Amino acid sequence: MVISRNTILLLSQKGLVRMKTKFKVLTCVLAAAVSVPVVASAATAINKEYTPQYKFGSVVDKEATFVMAAEMRDDEWFENFELALLDGKCPTDPVSAATIGAESINDSNEILPAYIVDAASVTPSTEVKLTKMHDKESDGTGYTLWSGRFIVSDVAAFASKFGEPTNMDCNILLNGRGRLDYKNGYSVNYKELSGSYTYKDKNDKTYTKLGTNPAGTGKLPEIRSTYNGSDKLVEMALYFYLYRGDSSSAFDEIAVIHIVDNDYANSAEYAQKSYANLIGSYTYVDTDNLSKVDA
Repeated sequence: MVISRNTILLLSQKGLVRMKTKFKVLTCVLAAAVSVPVVASAATAINKEYTPQYKFGSVVDKEATFVMAAEMRDDEWFENFELALLDGKCPTDPVSAATIGAESINDSNEILPAYIVDAASVTPSTEVKLTKMHDKESDGTGYTLWSGRFIVSDVAAFASKFGEPTNMDCNILLNGRGRLDYKNGYSVNYKELSGSYTYKDKNDKTYTKLGTNPAGTGKLPEIRSTYNGSDKLVEMALYFYLYRGDSSSAFDEIAVIHIVDNDYANSAEYAQKSYANLIGSYTYVDTDNLSKVDA
């Protein structure tokens, strides 16, 4: 069963019914819970500091729990999930919560995609490599999270291969392209790339464009910017997802790679971003000498 970001597949007596995701549907399902745990979140702004409150809960039908958890992962869910990753947090995957096991359920009547656990710190590094933020066997998230954060002299000139993840290679290519290469026999697993690109125009105004969204099994095409003009690329965030099975399964590994232009990182505009406080731990990379890096 494949569930895309834009649609969901619901099981019915007549077969599969395609319909748009509605979070309110989840409320009544989770409210009636009695046996397999799943997790959800209160309607709290993701960028604000808060302490979520939970209570134990479960649902009777394990298959229904799985489907409901997979339904959460639509466009809105990914937007919030990726912003949380960029903020240095470790957001919960609801499918992992439903299939692998989570200890609690939020006591809210409003259902959002996932709650956010305590912020993970970005480990200072002098190397161009990914840092493991947590392992899939710990922290209750069910997936392994990798992070790479870099300040560079030229975002478009940054290129490196990251082989740290166990089951995938994450490649950053020139001009903001990215490629996920599976390893360890993970060809049949669902994989996905997403990202955003921020540009500065000749009038010193910035704007952000979403990248292409390669997804599927086997070998994926590259993710790249949808913009073809000549404005300067000053920031990009790429997200690499490897699932445990199909698109409705739990995540296996995720990598977030954030690359920021040095001048832009030191601007008043950048200082207003929710993740600007992390910039002090980013690794500086002089792209003119990037060939010297053993990537």
